[in-house]
Amino acid sequence: MQAHIRNEKAAKAPVIMIHGAAGNSGAWVLTARALMNDGFDRPMHLIDLPGHGATGGEACSSIEEYAQVAADYIAGLNAGPCVVAGHSMGGAISQILALDHADLVSGAVLVGTGPRILVSPALLEMLPDRYDLFIPMIEQFGFAPGADRAIIQAALDDMGKCDPKTAKADFEACNRFDVRHRLGELTTPSVAISGELDQLIPAKVGAKFTAAPNLTFRVIPGIGHMLPMETPGETAKAVKEICSKIR
Repeated sequence: MQAHIRNEKAAKAPVIMIHGAAGNSGAWVLTARALMNDGFDRPMHLIDLPGHGATGGEACSSIEEYAQVAADYIAGLNAGPCVVAGHSMGGAISQILALDHADLVSGAVLVGTGPRILVSPALLEMLPDRYDLFIPMIEQFGFAPGADRAIIQAALDDMGKCDPKTAKADFEACNRFDVRHRLGELTTPSVAISGELDQLIPAKVGAKFTAAPNLTFRVIPGIGHMLPMETPGETAKAVKEICSKIR
């Protein structure tokens, strides 16, 4: 699995940044930049999941399979437990990492996600054959009104590079994901943030995280689903908040 590393020479255990369905590591570039501009003292590994971005091979068929690949990557770093930061599907992967690979995870930042992800049947039906309709759908529902046009276009361009079959596999994996019954087990120090105007995974879904015993949840006003791009400052704040709680 390929990763784009920022702050590589920083001495502390890294933050592993995990993108969402049909995306790639580019989703985290603005947040990583915001952290570096603020003097962040940890390496950041912006990973490309299997079948995405610079990582070849086939997409995984489940969130658990993606989490195992990420766990193998973290273990291979020999850096000790890491903070995981995941957006959307990446947030689901981060939850499984914290639940089933807790020895590798010191903290979790869950961004624009929830313990259950329901995918629109219309979206599932249009994939993989009508990818030409999928991209405009993400443009319509993925961002808050008034979001920066350049940021929207960069995200759409990245998603446009994804193999439609990979996108289909990702969203099917998301639709099967459900750990609501395990939130009591999520004891890793965690922060979850949702966009007030998120139409894909609404803030009321993220609010279910309040059942976790060691998690802080907040809603970011005026923001849609793509928080790491729409509001990198607030996303960076969540990362720093978790890192301040661990060694």
